[in-house]
Amino acid sequence: MPPERKVSVKEIVEDIRLRRLSDPQLMEKYKVSAKGLQSVFQKLLQRNAVNFEDIEGRSQPYVDTITLEQRQEHQRHYLPNPVPIYESKDVVSIYERKDLQNKGRVNDITEKGVGVVGLDVREGETKSFVIVADEFVELDPFSFDATCRWVQLEASGEYSAGFEITKISERALNELRKLIERLTSCPPPA
Repeated sequence: MPPERKVSVKEIVEDIRLRRLSDPQLMEKYKVSAKGLQSVFQKLLQRNAVNFEDIEGRSQPYVDTITLEQRQEHQRHYLPNPVPIYESKDVVSIYERKDLQNKGRVNDITEKGVGVVGLDVREGETKSFVIVADEFVELDPFSFDATCRWVQLEASGEYSAGFEITKISERALNELRKLIERLTSCPPPA
């Protein structure tokens, strides 16, 4: 059995989003079969490097392999007003907002990850985060650990990054679901 090929996440995401390469072009470039490309797409979804909309409508065999449950799990929810997110060294102090550093803004969210703008972070870093909603939203502060899967410099000079949630308590997950339910909108138009 041949060894698994290594594919650069950043490069393939650019090929999908920016260069809009077709499935045959991706298979040729990365020397993978249709099944191998499906596996790459699944891994990109799991890492929150792409969202379902990025690969929806691509090769028919891949679309057939996504279940409704998987689509909902990976459906990205966009926040009409960004919510503050902080890096925290001390989760105990989240209610007092002490030791909260490296403030950013959550722009989009799933149960598996968050898209953030304004944080100083590097790809591969794992951080402890706290989300503190404003006084107009009934939501307890909650924390989770997440690993940065991609970072890019925006035209504004700020960094945007995608994080995969790697550790979250049941209580925090419930608060995250409340945030999604109360503050999200439909995906922005293409």
